[in-house]
Amino acid sequence: MPNLNSRKEIYVIGTNSDVIDSANPNGDVGVSALASQTGFFVYSSFAYELWFKDQNGIWGMYKSVSYSGGNTFAWGTNQAFYLKTSEVSGDIKVFKREGAILVDNTPDDGNDEVDSLVVEDTTSLNLLDKSGQEISTVTVGSSDHSGLTNLGWTVSGHSGAAYSVVMFDANGDAVELSAPAEGERTDKVLKWVSDTELNWVAQ
Repeated sequence: MPNLNSRKEIYVIGTNSDVIDSANPNGDVGVSALASQTGFFVYSSFAYELWFKDQNGIWGMYKSVSYSGGNTFAWGTNQAFYLKTSEVSGDIKVFKREGAILVDNTPDDGNDEVDSLVVEDTTSLNLLDKSGQEISTVTVGSSDHSGLTNLGWTVSGHSGAAYSVVMFDANGDAVELSAPAEGERTDKVLKWVSDTELNWVAQ
């Protein structure tokens, strides 16, 4: 099976029938994924279906594209992709993508609006405004939490009754409101009964 080794690959109908054809994919056909790539960009002047072979080796239709133009797709955990079309001539161009990519991650919602950012693990991203100025830097991926300290348990000093509610009064002092007596709690809600008083009230 071929890979997206070059920056741009061109698949021709009638020549590259293991990648683009009118039949549904089956077995070892299509273009296989490379670990270095987060996805790929497809440019076509005609309608096609993008099929993915998932991590279990099962082919499934991912998205039907009914217009000319380009779309970016993420590899995810898929092993390979295949292009199905009813056209009898022409070609489709596919460009490999590495690093962060923007994709439409909801292929069945009826539009092609970009709604997801796909990144590699432990990637640092610079967020820019439309003028190209950096807004901030975001670290994406797993963390070993080595920068966190004082994670041990400490005594809270809490001495209130079980199920009680603590709030602050008009002077900013903590006030504890005990829960209703056991056996009398069902369907009780905490409710303002005046401008200054809260109490448990049956619904």
